[in-house]
Amino acid sequence: MNVLKLDDFGPMAWVAEVIANRGVTSAIAREFSGEFVKRYKVNTLNADLIVGYRADDSYGDVIEAFMSGEITVEEVKRLFYKGELGEEYFIKSRNAFDCLKFIDSFTPEYSEVMGSEISAARKEVLHFLQQRRLQIAMRYQVPEITVIDAITNTYFYNRELGYYERR
Repeated sequence: MNVLKLDDFGPMAWVAEVIANRGVTSAIAREFSGEFVKRYKVNTLNADLIVGYRADDSYGDVIEAFMSGEITVEEVKRLFYKGELGEEYFIKSRNAFDCLKFIDSFTPEYSEVMGSEISAARKEVLHFLQQRRLQIAMRYQVPEITVIDAITNTYFYNRELGYYERR
């Protein structure tokens, strides 16, 4: 089975995958999304299973902020891990589906603690994005790799060291 792990290609690959499948909403993000997806989306054609960050609604806000030039790729990566949602698996092929085996089932109990941790993480992400927008309004220059930098230059993800290199 061909398993594609988006983590191996860095957060820009994951962002490109989400945009390719879900799109973006803001006019600024749409302006850059086509070129960004063209440069950083990983070829998933032959993948049986795709593994990536588990997304919830707050991730859409993070992607929109990145695609609007408000935050850097390193901030995207840091914000993706808020709330510790874990990974999600996309079963893309019949081959992958046929590998599934039912073992057991259970009804999960709602945990007030887990629910509040995720809620707190979402609040923290939204607060960070609000603060960044305020900084930008006050002429703050966003450091490091932004969407403009990512589509103006070509970056490759160094899997071993876990960061992007410009080439």
